[in-house]
Amino acid sequence: MDPFSSDFIGEDNSQFIEFLKHQANIEWGGYRLYDGSNNHLQQNPNEFTDFISALKKYEKENKFRFKKFLEIGFHAGFTNTILKKIFNFQEIVAIDIIEGPVSSSAFRANLRFKNLTLICNDSTSQYSINNARKLGPFDLIFIDGNHDYEIAKKDFENYKEMISDNGVIILHDIKSKVHEGIPRLWNEITSKNEYEIDTVYNDDVIMKTGFGILKPKK
Repeated sequence: MDPFSSDFIGEDNSQFIEFLKHQANIEWGGYRLYDGSNNHLQQNPNEFTDFISALKKYEKENKFRFKKFLEIGFHAGFTNTILKKIFNFQEIVAIDIIEGPVSSSAFRANLRFKNLTLICNDSTSQYSINNARKLGPFDLIFIDGNHDYEIAKKDFENYKEMISDNGVIILHDIKSKVHEGIPRLWNEITSKNEYEIDTVYNDDVIMKTGFGILKPKK
């Protein structure tokens, strides 16, 4: 059965969660042992499934479709590919400086079969901002790049201006115990009461992450 079919992602998500567990390491709540290859999904399977369900619910309730996707922080592209499979984006723009350990084979595989523009540069550079703006506006913006507070704040401030009227902005790692800048930024954003807020978080794994969902106020 197709793991991305409606039979896997619906009222009963158990089969989809099982699929994701085979892609993720133990620290993230999966079955795989970390071997240094960075050839794995960096998501908590239960949390990621709930996050996807929340986005699908948003589409249904608002009669809206996520067509154009901007991702800040591509890494090896596993999250990008799974979201593409589920939402079938018409266009994707990803920005990543492409550094640090990453599986070259996984990276190449996750570039394929997409209308993808990859900007290999610092997300805070004017070059990246200008080129992303030309390709926007975006219906879904996923911020998961540099996790230092000052840089993440710049990413949020720069790219939130590129969201479409009904679009949704996502911050990843809002509950991180390692990257304190993201929880700090999330608390700062939500205190201003400018968005409708949803959070998705699963605490039952070693690697604490969490999704912060910013929706337009009606």
